[in-house]
Amino acid sequence: MDKKKKLYKSSKADFAIALVIILLSLIPVISASTNKAHEALVYKNNQLLQTIPLDKNAIINEGPLTVEVDNGAIRVKDADCPNQICVHEGWISKPGQSIVCLPNKIIVEIPNNDSDDEYNAVTR
Repeated sequence: MDKKKKLYKSSKADFAIALVIILLSLIPVISASTNKAHEALVYKNNQLLQTIPLDKNAIINEGPLTVEVDNGAIRVKDADCPNQICVHEGWISKPGQSIVCLPNKIIVEIPNNDSDDEYNAVTR
């Protein structure tokens, strides 16, 4: 019982492999953060009302909604709908995100301009 079990000693190669794995796991995070949106689209009843550039700060009145653009992000600042869900949605800034105001039938979305992405999901 006096004999101690020999513990595994880590080597420089083990640390190198761990470092490579960590760096490879960061690639999706880095590539997602560089995907910047340039514009937002405002639709009412599925018809495009306005294209809003996200590079200039602005406050825009779009019918019953007040839309605010600041530092590359957009939000519905004020709306006349009862639940204010679109206002509580907050800021969006990434391609594919949207804010929907159902009572007013208005959608504010940041389009995903990747030509490779035809589908979001495939189901059977």
